[in-house]
Amino acid sequence: MILRELINEVLYQTKYMTNRVGIFGLSTMGKNLALNFVDKGVTVSVFNRTPSVTYSFLKENQHPNLVGFENLNDFISSLERPRIILLLIKSEAVEVVLNELSKLLDSEDYVVDLGNSYFLDSRDRHQRYRNKFNFVDCGISGGEEGARHGPSLVLGGSNFPAQVFDVLKLVSARFGDEFCLGYFEGDGAGHFVKMIHNAIEYAVMQSLTEIITLLFNLKEEQAEIIQKLRELEHRGMSSYLLGICINILEYDLENRILHRIVDEAGQKGTGKWCSQVSLDWGVGVPSITCAVEARQLSTYFNSLRSSPGIKVFNNSVLKPPSVEILYDVLNLCYLCFYDQALRLIAHANRNLGYKIDVSLVFKVWRAGCILAASHLNQLSQMFHNSNYLDLLSNMNLVERFSPSIQDKFRSLTHFVNCVSDSYSYAPVIFSVYNYLLGAFSNKRLGFSLIQAMRDFFGRHGVYLDGSGQLTNIEWKK
Repeated sequence: MILRELINEVLYQTKYMTNRVGIFGLSTMGKNLALNFVDKGVTVSVFNRTPSVTYSFLKENQHPNLVGFENLNDFISSLERPRIILLLIKSEAVEVVLNELSKLLDSEDYVVDLGNSYFLDSRDRHQRYRNKFNFVDCGISGGEEGARHGPSLVLGGSNFPAQVFDVLKLVSARFGDEFCLGYFEGDGAGHFVKMIHNAIEYAVMQSLTEIITLLFNLKEEQAEIIQKLRELEHRGMSSYLLGICINILEYDLENRILHRIVDEAGQKGTGKWCSQVSLDWGVGVPSITCAVEARQLSTYFNSLRSSPGIKVFNNSVLKPPSVEILYDVLNLCYLCFYDQALRLIAHANRNLGYKIDVSLVFKVWRAGCILAASHLNQLSQMFHNSNYLDLLSNMNLVERFSPSIQDKFRSLTHFVNCVSDSYSYAPVIFSVYNYLLGAFSNKRLGFSLIQAMRDFFGRHGVYLDGSGQLTNIEWKK
């Protein structure tokens, strides 16, 4: 009872006033997005299932434009019509909350799911709640910092949610004068694009880790590693993730913390979703899948290495790769990651009826998100007013941005040899090496032998050159 009295007397304003937006869920993202809105002069109602969380948040952030409620009906009544409620809750709680809101809202109201929900679940929810309220799936990226000062936002749905778009525009990140906010037509398209973003993020993080770890394993001084990474930034490879790697290594120089962190990595599942979808659709994304599997295997590997009798591989004395080689390797990695992810987008457009504009995807990612990088502006311009399906055929994305593909591939081969000779761990960069070999090598890849074996034991038939029909070969004499 004391909590209720404190809330009513000190922090809560009258429930009869109307606020422009409501935020349901006061975890890290919800709190920071609420403060972002307040900074922009927007009146905000906030609600959390646990009243003490609401109380603590309002006690620390007292502002006349920020109003909290411990009763869901009062929270909803406090919003101007049509109501706009932003959900920032765990994906497993979304369905329960939507069902509850469906009994309290009107058909013209909006509920925006800004969580990491699976896009196929969001597709179903668009249909399930179509006559209850306007459901909008929205991917938000940028973490705590993005939510507080400007995130990258991607919305999905069959109809453009103009009022939601206008509200989110107030708090989104900007690249120059352009908002990092995009609408993509199709139920679940916003969460699909967010899934793609996170999947590429997995691969980029793993590739940067593999590069830096190789330099460590080759006994390069940490200050020299930092200098090489800074040179990569100056040569046009600057990105949010590369920048935080530099910050981490600089901090580690003073505090020596990295070697004390357990050599494992966690995940929340969005990268795994992308791999699962790629398998279901028959669209290979090997580098992304390798990054996901690396995290899955990290705990297992760590337990094996801590076992008695573990074998130690001593590497040869090698010269660490130059900045020029690292630049080529990272350049090819990024292009392969994008190529793989964009082929998934192409499949979604063809088979799910989505209308995802790739140019807009890259525009939205230019600031406010984890993938923010200098080269995204160039990619966005490349796909502007062009048929990206044609551009993606035959690996044109790599060829377009790396006309000297053979020189860059020589750098990649040198890097792979260093990894092999030093017994370093680099599954994603090896996958890029194989992906490019498969795309560009004029040598046989061996799949004809697989056809032959399937025909041998299962009479599945083979396709012969110049023939569009299956032929069975009498393999046994």
